[in-house]
Amino acid sequence: MKWSALGLVCSALAASACTRENVVRIFDGREVSGRWVSPQAYAAFAQASLEEARGDKAAAAAAYERAIAEDPNNATAWGRLGAVRCTTAPAVADRAFSRAEALDSELTAPWIARAECALERHDMRGAVSHALRAAALSPGDHEANLLVVTSLERSGDTLAARRWRRALALASELPVEAHHAPRATARDALERAFDGADATELERAAIAARIGSAELSLRAVQHGRTDFANQLASRVLEADPANSDARIAALSSADLQNDQESFDRWSKDVPRANTPPSALGALLMEALIARRMGAEAARAWTAAYRATVAP
Repeated sequence: MKWSALGLVCSALAASACTRENVVRIFDGREVSGRWVSPQAYAAFAQASLEEARGDKAAAAAAYERAIAEDPNNATAWGRLGAVRCTTAPAVADRAFSRAEALDSELTAPWIARAECALERHDMRGAVSHALRAAALSPGDHEANLLVVTSLERSGDTLAARRWRRALALASELPVEAHHAPRATARDALERAFDGADATELERAAIAARIGSAELSLRAVQHGRTDFANQLASRVLEADPANSDARIAALSSADLQNDQESFDRWSKDVPRANTPPSALGALLMEALIARRMGAEAARAWTAAYRATVAP
């Protein structure tokens, strides 16, 4: 069956604007000019992120290494390689962290990775130091600040941890429960909740994991909770028709449920300006196009996506 809206949806979700000399990418809604990076590097980094989210550190490490082979100057990839190799190959991890710092010592992500690794190694002094560095570089980064709280608590400095958490709560509109667990732990709890939890419990777990409704709808599709995914994605799209992840979740859930009426509804009137899809959104979109139009069309869309979204 042909998907009549393919051209419109693909151009809206993955409009390319890159040249080899310079590219403009979107980070947190901001346009950022930077160097050209190969589609292969994007693909490897996206795959690594997905494997890490699934908890497969060996597969994630292999994919991060492929990303680095394609783009040796990617400090974020070096940092994440250190995080996933933290205890299984400590020397490799330490070299990766050193390389990340040499490439860009002012980048927050590698310092977050180092703090996570220090916690895993029970190096509380290092965890506090690295987390504080990350928070200093990005004061508004919730994950960095939460790592400071966690590191201070585990180091025994409960007074400083309470003060930091109080300041974090005052600066944020998130519910209090979102400040009491590292995001990785909360995300693990969310993954477990998909096995039988109702919609209310899933949304509560998503708040604790700092996962928005659009991403939650994608994860619901991934876990086969298509009814919940469809309801949640529909709610997001009614408020924000330009949300690509929610549209991908709505289309995917409708397709998997053989709900042609809903599929046609969300295939139409796609805004020309959309938020870029996440790595998970792109993965589900590729699968959707493959089911609808075949592998060649899916590869064409994915190539366009990889050319526009930076790791």
